[in-house]
Amino acid sequence: MHGLFQPHLLHYATAGPQARAAQFAANVVPIIREIQAAGYTSFNAIAGQLNARKVATANGGQWRLVQVRQILGRAAVGRRSPAKEIL
Repeated sequence: MHGLFQPHLLHYATAGPQARAAQFAANVVPIIREIQAAGYTSFNAIAGQLNARKVATANGGQWRLVQVRQILGRAAVGRRSPAKEIL
C-alpha cells in the first residue's frame, strides 16, 4: 500500500467538483489559447487539436465542442470583474 498514497494529489481529491473543474480549466486554457493562436478558432477545430495532441479531458475521454465551449466559458467568467457581474 506504500505506493498508493500520493500526497501531491490530496488537494485535488478533497476539493469539491467546482474547484476541480476550475483547476482543470486553468490548466487547459493555455493550451487552447495556443491552439487558437495557430489559427484553429472553432470549438470543433479546437477539440480536434486537443485530441490530436492527446490532451485528456477531465474524465479521460475525447474532446467534443461542448467541452471546449464549457472550458472557455468558465475562463471568461473567471476574468469578469465584480462590477461587470452586477451590470
